[in-house]
Amino acid sequence: GNRHVTTTTHHATPIMMSQTPAPTYMQPPPVTQAYPRISGANGSHQPTYFENPTAHATYQHGWPQTLLNQSQISARQAVPKDLPPFSGQAEEWPIFIASYENSTAICGYSAEENLLRLQKALKGKALEAVRYRLLHPANLEGAIATLRTLFGRPEVIVHNMIAKIRRLPRPTEQRFETLIDFGVAVQNMCATIGAAGLDDYMCNVALLQELVDKLPPTIKLKWAFHKQSLPRATLTDFGIWLEIVVSAVSAVTLPTSEVNDDDGRQRQPTRQRTAKHFVYTHTSQEPTPTSSECVVCKDAGCVPPVCKRFREMSVNERWTVVKSHQLCKICLMQHAGRQCSPVRCGIDGCTFAHHRYLHDTKKQRPATKTCNVHQLDDEPGEDGNLESTTAVCHVHQIDDQQVLLRYVPVVVTANGKSIETYAFLDDGSSATFIDKSLAAELGAKGKPRPMCLKWTDDRNREEPDAEELTLHISGVEPTARQYVLRKVYTLSQLELPPQSVSSVELAKRYKHLQGHTIVSYKDVRPRLLIGMDNCYLGHPLDCAEGRVGEPAAFKTRLGWIIHGPYSPMSNKHRFVTAHHALHVCECEKENDEAITETIDRYMAIESLGVSPKPGTTLSRDEERAITLLTRETRLVGNHYETGLLWRFDDVRLPCNRVMALRRDACLRRKMSKDPTLAASIRATMRGYEAKGYIRRLTKEEVNAKGPRDWYLPIFPVVNPNKPGKVRMVFDAAAEVNGVSLNKCLLTGPDQLSSLPTVLHRFREHSIAVVGDIREMFFQVKMKAEDQRSQMFYWSGEDTNAAPDVYALTVMTFGAACSPSAAQYVKNTNADRFVELYPKAVNCIKELHYVDDMLARVDTEKEAIKLCDEVKYIHAQGGFEITNWLSNSDRVISHLQE
Repeated sequence: GNRHVTTTTHHATPIMMSQTPAPTYMQPPPVTQAYPRISGANGSHQPTYFENPTAHATYQHGWPQTLLNQSQISARQAVPKDLPPFSGQAEEWPIFIASYENSTAICGYSAEENLLRLQKALKGKALEAVRYRLLHPANLEGAIATLRTLFGRPEVIVHNMIAKIRRLPRPTEQRFETLIDFGVAVQNMCATIGAAGLDDYMCNVALLQELVDKLPPTIKLKWAFHKQSLPRATLTDFGIWLEIVVSAVSAVTLPTSEVNDDDGRQRQPTRQRTAKHFVYTHTSQEPTPTSSECVVCKDAGCVPPVCKRFREMSVNERWTVVKSHQLCKICLMQHAGRQCSPVRCGIDGCTFAHHRYLHDTKKQRPATKTCNVHQLDDEPGEDGNLESTTAVCHVHQIDDQQVLLRYVPVVVTANGKSIETYAFLDDGSSATFIDKSLAAELGAKGKPRPMCLKWTDDRNREEPDAEELTLHISGVEPTARQYVLRKVYTLSQLELPPQSVSSVELAKRYKHLQGHTIVSYKDVRPRLLIGMDNCYLGHPLDCAEGRVGEPAAFKTRLGWIIHGPYSPMSNKHRFVTAHHALHVCECEKENDEAITETIDRYMAIESLGVSPKPGTTLSRDEERAITLLTRETRLVGNHYETGLLWRFDDVRLPCNRVMALRRDACLRRKMSKDPTLAASIRATMRGYEAKGYIRRLTKEEVNAKGPRDWYLPIFPVVNPNKPGKVRMVFDAAAEVNGVSLNKCLLTGPDQLSSLPTVLHRFREHSIAVVGDIREMFFQVKMKAEDQRSQMFYWSGEDTNAAPDVYALTVMTFGAACSPSAAQYVKNTNADRFVELYPKAVNCIKELHYVDDMLARVDTEKEAIKLCDEVKYIHAQGGFEITNWLSNSDRVISHLQE
């Protein structure tokens, strides 16, 4: 039968969790599992490790809680007691807390036992955060809560996973393993987002587009076809589809197994790589005679290097023999050319890899003005001469070890666009350079700055199309600070060498590199070179050094960098590392930058408003904006109606009601503290509602949900020059989870007239007339569908009542697309009357700056006629021009009638 449970010491069955007296009997704590957050019909969802701060069992610390049942006894034999190490890295948190909670529930660990497990598992920052809470079991819950607060926040974990995906190499169809790595990383990210309940991330259109852009063109096209079958594509849909792609690719990709070295360490299987080595040496190698007959004289025991007939041939004839009989160009023997070590010719300084009998002194090509690197496996040209292969730097081979250069992952920002890439901190360069292709991707434009680059051996390279840029740069960490990168010059081809770093491998081999946040990367080529002019970014703030001949790690303002020599795991295949020393060269030209800048400013001022406006090519975003304006803009009654200029067709906005309500509460508190301001705000909002600029939504409209629903926070702006007048700003730049309305909108093309041109023309004639359009933006109606993206909360007269939901029915000041759309509507309305009133149309399109008219004519009669025509044209589009001013009393009295 069942054994009797007792606390006496001579029975072996009961196992106490503590030796203290007065045991308390309890049921074992429930097992908490980490399921993805799945909402049920009633809105409930499964608990997750991210959100439940009391998921672990609660104990009366210092006292035994329960006797172990049979299943817990068995579990202790099978389940490892030790927890996985946790050093404070966000990506380590889910597996750590899951192991802690599951093992506690399954094995029935007491608070004392859990305290010991935590003391052993926690490392680094995590241990420092709760070190003094691990002294007594009563602090266990507080320690776990602190760890959860500092390191278990789901948004930080997701951000780190996104940053990890950005650091992955771009997937290619030539290397399926890169596509598999990318797909697995995306699936893990989607699973983490689902488990954390961060539903807003699933609808992040910008993140989805960024992930799609990394795919190869053919696979991207397949996603486009699949996307058409979806009502609305989300990250969840992308992850599911990518899982199918990865499964198919894995079926035709052989996994890379690991092989043990003699010392027991694991390494990747050796692959034969065809690498081009660049060597500058002065050596020679004598041929080894063979017993076969000579291919030239057919005598046995003779070989081409000593054959008299071969030496009497011309160089071209010798090359013909080498090519026709497939002789080695190094030793002139019949075997594969790779069996001979590459040796330079050496005659007259020739650095080509061939036998000296193949050197043609007469036809040797002169050195070019670019920096040449001669490859040792060059093939002869049609004329028998070797064709040189040019590159952008001198490269030297290192025979016995690899040298890691100072590569660091960074985020480069310009024009509001950020791209993650790698930078090379080069102490041998006097300037900072960026690859022209990266500058084009950022849309960065700067001042033309032709230059010449100078390498060793007095070799120069011209860059006539170089530009000087100013960029912003930061590390890849989510909290990294952004720095200004000045005087960055574009190069047509930066061509830095690829480099790989495995932080795991280096940490295993070198103890001084353990515990530092070093990013791993594979075959990356930096597209940015930071020279000594921005050397503050590379100054070491902290360091970890080992012995001589070992790599060192330095913490810089851009993150941790590992560099220096280290011996590869296998010496069978050595690496070639290149060091680029770039210096800006004057090339015997007098170039005084101060004088040049002074002349540039002088010429710019002198030509201001005089030189014709250069023709500009519209960007892809500007072309899309014009297409949307043309399609959406129409005349409805006496006013024009248009829509928002969405950046993508399938934009889906996250819910931002909580943020909008919080901002509304702040506004109401501000109004309660300042009655005068509150009265002005209410008067302004009443005027907006009376004019039809805003409207209160019905209950049915509020309950209806749309993919682009967005609430605009509102706040007042007071002009000190106009006391008592308040303008309400609808904040379209407010963000939720990194998404704002303005980020999803296009700014549209710049359609404003040149202000200097308008001012110059305003001085040409004797009669001046000035006016401005009343509330220009508010005269353009917003289509009903896009009004749901301009909703806002307003409590009306009673600030203590629950706020109502309103919607803007017109264009707003805060939207990024409003200035361009307003100019488009103004000009489109004027074009309707170009045949009837050509001068007035020209005045509206060329002599208006935003909503101000500045015109000048010769006579008062012309001024009166022009103003009447302009007023009429504006009225036909719903605009009213007011506040007339003129230097003629007759014109003023006519306009005020």
